[in-house]
Amino acid sequence: MELVEGGLAENAAQVGAVLLEGLRGIRERHPDLVAEVRGLGLMIGVAFRGHEQAVAVEQAAFRRGLLVLGCGEDAIRMSPPLVFREDQAKTALEVFEEAIAEVEAR
Repeated sequence: MELVEGGLAENAAQVGAVLLEGLRGIRERHPDLVAEVRGLGLMIGVAFRGHEQAVAVEQAAFRRGLLVLGCGEDAIRMSPPLVFREDQAKTALEVFEEAIAEVEAR
């Protein structure tokens, strides 16, 4: 009940939409590395073109303070807390794209 009354479900939908839109933009700017972006609310997956790339992006993001988790052979999942704010999402997107750019430059 608190999820609905506390606005957490609505927040997850709104902030999740910001993340998905931002990640889809990253996919468009880095098509050689990012294969697919999918998700609902704050449960989001980013598939890469290969296992090595997924691991490298995960590690580069971690070095920058962004915790993302490997998921399957070639994907990373993002599942921030339900109280995640839009400004935090935008910062996370910036850091994630920096990590992708680092891996892409190798």
